[in-house]
Amino acid sequence: MKSLEKYLVREDARLIMLLTPAFDRTEKDPGYIKGYLPGVRENGAQYTHAALWAVLAIALQGNGNRAFELYQMINPLTHARTPEEVEAYKVEPYVVAADVYTAEGQLGRGGWTWYTGSASWMYRVGLEGILGFTKRGDRLFIEPRAPTSWAGYTIEYRYGTSVYVIEVKNPTGLLSEGVEVTGVTRDSATLANGETIAAGRVVVAAGAWSGFAGVPVRPVKGQVVRMRGELPAERMIRTEHVYVVPRRSGEVVLGATVEERGFDTTVTAGAAHELLREGYRVLPEIAELELVDVSAGLRPGSPDNGPLLGEWEDGVLVATGHFRNGILLAPITAETVAALLAGESPPSESLPFTPERFARV
Repeated sequence: MKSLEKYLVREDARLIMLLTPAFDRTEKDPGYIKGYLPGVRENGAQYTHAALWAVLAIALQGNGNRAFELYQMINPLTHARTPEEVEAYKVEPYVVAADVYTAEGQLGRGGWTWYTGSASWMYRVGLEGILGFTKRGDRLFIEPRAPTSWAGYTIEYRYGTSVYVIEVKNPTGLLSEGVEVTGVTRDSATLANGETIAAGRVVVAAGAWSGFAGVPVRPVKGQVVRMRGELPAERMIRTEHVYVVPRRSGEVVLGATVEERGFDTTVTAGAAHELLREGYRVLPEIAELELVDVSAGLRPGSPDNGPLLGEWEDGVLVATGHFRNGILLAPITAETVAALLAGESPPSESLPFTPERFARV
């Protein structure tokens, strides 16, 4: 994405190019796109389908501020704010153009309009990518990636004969990645710079880093080996010392070590050796696989290595300490946190995991 920002985003013309430089006098034939003049349609202009996919990718990275800036670059209304912009853009500012030229003398000129594909993607990227509204099966998901400056927004969704009015509130601005939180209360978070952020409720779900809130959680290092190739096994194989996970993509994962090393994430030859040795004992065929990489991560471990789900102190909710069972326990964790935030009783299955079993540290 850094290369996209550096080479393809044209701040001066408010567009995102498909490629650069355009194909012109090349020895090899790239196909039909060379039939367009340089800077027209796919040959070095903005091809709006791809430009919107780039916006979606940036939104999914969590950078809602930049995603919306680029989204507004593509928005045809922002290309017709002045007589000069209207003269340059030339086409209708109330529909989405399939392409915007970068050709010499035609920079910023709109191409084909009334182009349903581009318009549909602009609608989806705005609604799903930035506002975070998605429907999967019979469930709705709201995962906002809107700019941090927005105080909130409302979505009206009609389903059958019902109309759902969904409000997303952000009265104090969303916290961004890289912001260090040093303390929390029921309705606020304190940052390292002394700033206090107010909230309706606070949920500590910081994984191995949850200890900052006084929660009894420690980091537990785990290393895994990733390989690629075909195996006779189609399902996960697990023993006392190793698990082997063959994935449909062709990736094979060997895991995972359990190391009490604090926040150290150094990848070690010894761990890779142990995993490969144990994996070979279980499934000798791994000897023929391509070795892709070895990586290390940190799990959140509680004193009994069970999760902490519920109210910790002064109304602060915690959802952490899952150790090696984060994916397995994701559904019950989500149900428990949702119920507590709504003021309802949590599922009975979560009761053994209440933080009350540990003294405040």
